[in-house]
Amino acid sequence: MFIKQSKPSPITRQSRLGIDELIMAIDPETKQLYYEDDGDDLRGYLSLDKAMLTDSNTFSMSLYNDRHDCYIDICSPEVLSFFTDNFDYQHLRRDFVKGLLDNDIMSCKVFTHEIHSSYAAIIDNYRSYDTVSKDIIQLWTYPLVPDVQFLENSASTKLERQGMYRAPEVKQSHSAKIGPFTVIGTGTSNGDNTYISNSIIGEGCTIGSNVTIEGLFIWHNVMIEDDCKLKHSIACDSVTMKSETALEPGVVLSFNVMVSLLQQPMNHDSSDEELEYYADNSSGITEVPYISEVGDGGVGFIWSASEEEWRHSVAPIPVDKLMQIINDEADITNEDDDAILSPSGELRPDNSNEDAEGIRDDNAIIFEEEVEATFGRAVVENVKEDYIILEVNGLRLSNNMTSADCAGALFYSVMKLALDTPHIELVDVVAKAIRVRKKLLKYYLSSIDEEIEIVELLYNDIIQEEAIFVWASEKEGAEESDKVFVKQSEQFIQGLREAFEEED
Repeated sequence: MFIKQSKPSPITRQSRLGIDELIMAIDPETKQLYYEDDGDDLRGYLSLDKAMLTDSNTFSMSLYNDRHDCYIDICSPEVLSFFTDNFDYQHLRRDFVKGLLDNDIMSCKVFTHEIHSSYAAIIDNYRSYDTVSKDIIQLWTYPLVPDVQFLENSASTKLERQGMYRAPEVKQSHSAKIGPFTVIGTGTSNGDNTYISNSIIGEGCTIGSNVTIEGLFIWHNVMIEDDCKLKHSIACDSVTMKSETALEPGVVLSFNVMVSLLQQPMNHDSSDEELEYYADNSSGITEVPYISEVGDGGVGFIWSASEEEWRHSVAPIPVDKLMQIINDEADITNEDDDAILSPSGELRPDNSNEDAEGIRDDNAIIFEEEVEATFGRAVVENVKEDYIILEVNGLRLSNNMTSADCAGALFYSVMKLALDTPHIELVDVVAKAIRVRKKLLKYYLSSIDEEIEIVELLYNDIIQEEAIFVWASEKEGAEESDKVFVKQSEQFIQGLREAFEEED
């Protein structure tokens, strides 16, 4: 069984492929797999067979929740006989593999091999389809990329600047704009003032004027008329979208669907809605139930998705869903800290307070590193502050940290960003960084005590007493508008003076 490291989101407990968190127990020496289960309902708790832990051959075991199954297996010939005897397997992993691990009579073993440098992934939902497609465009799967030809008769696609791929015979208006990480297929035409970004356009598509396309997967021979607004959706072959059609994120238009002036209803919480074409092959007559949903002259009907389909959608997860998950996690009380899975995965006894204190210190270091990485990625990708707060809240809950810990980690990240930014005067860069991120920092400083902790952090580790005194004296003759912060800090400065005099 081939596996690959893929850290799940601390909020959704899913990997970037939309796959649920997977708990694995693996022998670190032999790489034998002893346990595998979906971590969706475990909530940090795991039950293992006592015989597994007392067996002298399995005294060493590591637990992982940051590995995903690539669904690539190398099996012995005897495996085929299992399917002959048990032909009712519904799921290869849940039924077959789990059955082998739980069956002591058959004495079968499953071993793992972790992939480090190579790329491997399974596409079994819309989110993984979206993720793998973007990885291909961004060259993570090289040489399996659009501009490398594997078939003699295939069109020669060229890679241009900002990750834009263009096939031959593409007709583009001079006023049309093609954004980064976009693929335009052979024979596709774009109208005036059309904007396309982060999308894949198939062959033979016709796109009108004043059309906005963002995060779309458009297959072959699709017609999009003027003034359409389309975001994070999928349009299969031969789909037609009439003028002024609008698609909400997460919509899937199946083959031959035609929509007109469609504003996707929000009664399913932005989950995937699939419009399907229905025809009677014997009579050739097309039935169009629920025609109001596809507009005047439309062809198709609504296929209602499940309530949890938003987890596997091509659209970004809605903010309200993320907030709901965070609130639900906050309501759950931890019954026994000893039963919580360690992020390291290594099973070891916890017999002393010193060990517990060391674990807390390790968790704090890991938490700060994860916050710094999250903040750095948000700056590069220009992520909104609301989404940064959601990510940091997820890290706070998963690492059992406080709001003050979040504020401290974010403050350190902001200062590090300022230090790494090319500058002439560091003070100006720091001041600008704090002004830009003041909303983010203020969010986690909800009380006076937490604000005092930040001040003490600056006072103890960065700013000297003399600098504070000089700053206060320089502001004595300034205008009232420049003395606002000095007046707010009068008690703090007075306390420093008294402590400084006592030391003298």
